[in-house]
Amino acid sequence: MAYKADSIFKNQFFNFSMQILNLIFPLLAIPYTTRLFGPEILGEVNFANSIVQYFVLIAAAGIPVYATREIAKARDDASLLRKKFKEFTILQTVFTIVSLIAYIVIILFLPRLRANIYIYLFLGLQIFANAFDFVWFLQGIEKYRYAAIATFVSKLMNVVLIFALLRNRSDYYIYAFIIGITLLINSIIKMIFTIKLLKNFEAQKSLEINFNSIKMHVYAILVFFLSNVATKVYTAMDQTMLGMLDSTESVGYYSMSIRLEKVILTFVTSIAVVMIPRISNSIKNNNIKDVKKYIGMSVNIVYLIAIPAIFGILAIGEEIIPIFLGKEFLQSISIFKMVSLLLLIIGLSNVFGMQVMIPYGKEKKFTLILSLAALANFIINLILIPRLSYFGATYATIFAELIVTVWMYFEVKKLVGHIPEIFRPWKMLIPSVLFYLIIKFVIKNMITSDILVILVSVPVAGIVYGVGLILLKEKITMNVLNKIFGKLKKKHA
Repeated sequence: MAYKADSIFKNQFFNFSMQILNLIFPLLAIPYTTRLFGPEILGEVNFANSIVQYFVLIAAAGIPVYATREIAKARDDASLLRKKFKEFTILQTVFTIVSLIAYIVIILFLPRLRANIYIYLFLGLQIFANAFDFVWFLQGIEKYRYAAIATFVSKLMNVVLIFALLRNRSDYYIYAFIIGITLLINSIIKMIFTIKLLKNFEAQKSLEINFNSIKMHVYAILVFFLSNVATKVYTAMDQTMLGMLDSTESVGYYSMSIRLEKVILTFVTSIAVVMIPRISNSIKNNNIKDVKKYIGMSVNIVYLIAIPAIFGILAIGEEIIPIFLGKEFLQSISIFKMVSLLLLIIGLSNVFGMQVMIPYGKEKKFTLILSLAALANFIINLILIPRLSYFGATYATIFAELIVTVWMYFEVKKLVGHIPEIFRPWKMLIPSVLFYLIIKFVIKNMITSDILVILVSVPVAGIVYGVGLILLKEKITMNVLNKIFGKLKKKHA
């Protein structure tokens, strides 16, 4: 049977909704938890979570990205789709069990981890949750609405439980449990939707699962797994190394700055997830014109979101940190401003890597790039953290991400040729610089209250940026406005 995927607009809407939820709910909880626990306790929890993430990585084993691509290719053939779903489910279950066993052994035998064993057990629920996480199926058939629902329910529960159960600094064990259990609930909800959606794919014949087909998947997944390991080295290793080479307090300052940056980063990178199935199909049909069109769209959207976000953080970072993290985290201000550059750097590397290199089957080169960047990150961390503490980790992360983005750009250029949009950020840059100057030299000279600076600066920046995009006739902005006005005209016709 021919399967009809949701439109790009609908998928973008639901994916964007997920990113809104990922932004709003943490912003509600972060100010409370940072003031309740402070940098040292939060640093301990975040250090523990950085350890857990390595085992989450083993449990996932590269399946999500690879399975999304394979499900997208098979969605028009119900028999093949069901077969691949079963194969990936078997692999996901096996890798999760292996990871859980290894994790339990590690936390029982390492004294430092065993000393806070309840934190590690509760956070370890994230590993168990992987067995039920079929997000790759929902993304492969382009049904993002169901992932959005799961995100909403779990994020809402997370915030409600945080405010209902956390009362003093000794409740950090409960905090770890909340993190683990809400992620497990998220995965279970996605599993329920997946079972329901599978019934829509009525197979005319049943394809047998055999060891050889699973073995073929393992080889392919291994490449993705290695790339994920490399990625994890310079996304989690910094916190792990800070905890080992410096202190958990330093982890607290650094990790909360990174967390705020990642909240915003979800907006920037969300486009990559939606475009992967479309680009995979365009590559399959050898439609280079559409591939370049989608890449250009993605680059423009990254610029559209990342550039104003960076200038916004540079302008009011001093006010954001005390308001959202509390005065105990003032040392996070400089880190937060520096890592804002990652919004653009990682946004572009997601386009080049996840949208282009992976669908083109360049997993080995993708893995090589990430591995060398991870090695560079590890060496720089080793040298700089003992001397510069969290600043050393910050420099190492930015440098590693920059290596990835630049190298991947040249690989993409080899595959599809020149992408003009990459060198056209000016329509986003000009209004961003303008509102930055207004905030720094006008608003901040008139207002001294941190909260008032934020409340005034955000709408002013939004208006200046929006008007600037319209006056400069930025393509995506004009397309959105034309669609809105077009629908309004039809409504009143």
